[in-house]
Amino acid sequence: MKNLLPTLIASLFFLNLSAQRVDIDKEWFDYSYRRLPNQVLEPSFKTYSVIINKTVALEAYSNDRANELIAIEGKQKISELAHFNVTVTLNDLMIESSEVAERVEVHKDKEGKETGRSYYYYAKVVYSFEARAEVKDHAGNRLTSYTLARRDSKKEFKSSEYSKGSDAANYYNNNKLEIKAKLVDEQITEAIKSLNGSLNYDFGYPVMRTRENLWSIGSKKHLEFQPSLEAWNTAKNALSAITADAIPEDFMTNIQPAIDYYLSLPKKYTNTEAKGEKKIRYMAYYNLAQIYMLTEQFELAKEYAQNIIANDFDPKDGQKMIKEMDNLIAEMQKHNASTRHFIPDLENIEMP
Repeated sequence: MKNLLPTLIASLFFLNLSAQRVDIDKEWFDYSYRRLPNQVLEPSFKTYSVIINKTVALEAYSNDRANELIAIEGKQKISELAHFNVTVTLNDLMIESSEVAERVEVHKDKEGKETGRSYYYYAKVVYSFEARAEVKDHAGNRLTSYTLARRDSKKEFKSSEYSKGSDAANYYNNNKLEIKAKLVDEQITEAIKSLNGSLNYDFGYPVMRTRENLWSIGSKKHLEFQPSLEAWNTAKNALSAITADAIPEDFMTNIQPAIDYYLSLPKKYTNTEAKGEKKIRYMAYYNLAQIYMLTEQFELAKEYAQNIIANDFDPKDGQKMIKEMDNLIAEMQKHNASTRHFIPDLENIEMP
């Protein structure tokens, strides 16, 4: 009978363990990588140039200012003929109409009865702007084009409000040149910034910063609460050290204690029916899949994503991870890239 007592105590302990309520919490960390370009170019295409063409009416706007707003990450801007060349065409800003408009403010008492009205006046200007850009390679082959602003897309400017209509009219008449110059500046800046985003999307290697998550035990009374928190901190510190330029050489050494912990959990919590144990296995498999996916070890990541599906607690997360990885693998193969963590090579440039 005495020999049965330790076994009975152990059995009761593990029954109590399985019966414990299990909550899991998302724990967030920062992650960086380089986005691969939408356009597939020759590896030698490392330089670009920008030419700004504009109408005589826009002469007051500086070409240099517009040019400075364009910076394609991972490519080198030069002033002469480059591997690919961006030509921006800026057309006039047209004032379509101008008028003094009125705004009426109705005043009411507590019962909702109208007690009076206030009238306010402002200058309203309807205008349009047109801009486009085209990208060609050094041989003159068109790579893509962008519509930056359309003439049929009307925009409005409204002045401050005045108590008299004549004051609003005088404001516009006395400042119409300055107003137009301000609108020109705003519209060109907006168009060029939009172009810069598109060029980086299509041709650059911009640094992307995201918030990613792992899971940890959220139930403070659960015996895995503290170990899971320690594993999370270990994993977070290792993953946050990854930059767009590189995955640290000692990454696997630093994160291995967390990986070992996550690997131990499915062996410890084996009950296929207990929801709490399913959650713990889900946490372990998700974290392992996430770690290996973010470090581009896709075969291992897919293995644990499949385990998420088989575990049958939120299997859609496993399916989503596999789909995301398939897209990443296809993207990297398209560019013949082995990683999304690298310093773009701008050395030994061979000009066209």
